Amino acid sequence: MADTTITSEMKRHAVIVSRKVIHSSLEIVEFLKVVRSCICKFERQLLNEKNGGELAVTRKRTEHCQHPDSPTHPLTHSITDSEHLSL
Repeated sequence: MADTTITSEMKRHAVIVSRKVIHSSLEIVEFLKVVRSCICKFERQLLNEKNGGELAVTRKRTEHCQHPDSPTHPLTHSITDSEHLSL
């Protein structure tokens, strides 16, 4: 039968392997962050070229922040409700 006792050398080896895996995982994560950042920069440049030099971020913000001409709840309606609640 094989010896199943865990020696201190086996424990040390397990710790070393574990630390190497953690270190390489951190390197992979950092590499992926750099790649994602580069891809985002390239996408922004392509959008800017496609839109004739207009900044893509500004264009997206203005599209997102467009408001209707008339508010959905008139201000007078809000004032009368708040006066009614305060009485």
